[in-house]
Amino acid sequence: MDPCPRMLSLQSSNSRISLLLNLTPEIRAALENLLTIAGRLEDNARIVDHLPDEPYGDLDEFRRQVYDPLRLKQSVAGGRGENFSVDLQDVDVIFDVMKGMDDGWVGGTPWKAMSPAEREAVDRFLEKLRRQLSLLL
Repeated sequence: MDPCPRMLSLQSSNSRISLLLNLTPEIRAALENLLTIAGRLEDNARIVDHLPDEPYGDLDEFRRQVYDPLRLKQSVAGGRGENFSVDLQDVDVIFDVMKGMDDGWVGGTPWKAMSPAEREAVDRFLEKLRRQLSLLL
């Protein structure tokens, strides 16, 4: 039995280990919007006041394409969308930001502004999303 089957789903390139997300254009746009909004929020912001009515788009698809792969650290490649890589060092941070947004959206916890390390990880991933999108256009 493999002690860590999740490691099989990780990709390595240029000596950096990354996780692949296969994102449809709608889910990629929702993810980019959520992370951009998260970067603008200050402590104790009411997240619900800053998000659109359906911030995740298709919630089941968002969960399948973004939330579960980040939570489980499992790559998803070869779907209907484009593959985007997330540096493994950033996966937990991005997941925590997404979870914080979700918790605040449903009213569970007050928002805590991103730390410099969180902001750096989110900005790094947003840059990848935007750069790859510009190559696709």
